[in-house]
Amino acid sequence: MSDSNMEVLIKTEDAIDAYKGAANLARSLGVSRAAISQWGEYVPEVSARGLVILQPSIPHIIKKPSVT
Repeated sequence: MSDSNMEVLIKTEDAIDAYKGAANLARSLGVSRAAISQWGEYVPEVSARGLVILQPSIPHIIKKPSVT
């Protein structure tokens, strides 16, 4: 199974808290503060993967697809 089949879940609130604010989070990811304000409950997948690389201690869940 490749890593592309796994989903990284990070709550937006946890990401903002880990970076001490949305502005710092946006700066670390190279996105605008406005982009972060459009996120829902969870960080978008591509950004979540980046955050786990930048800060492995950030609260996250790695969801593996079920095998049937």
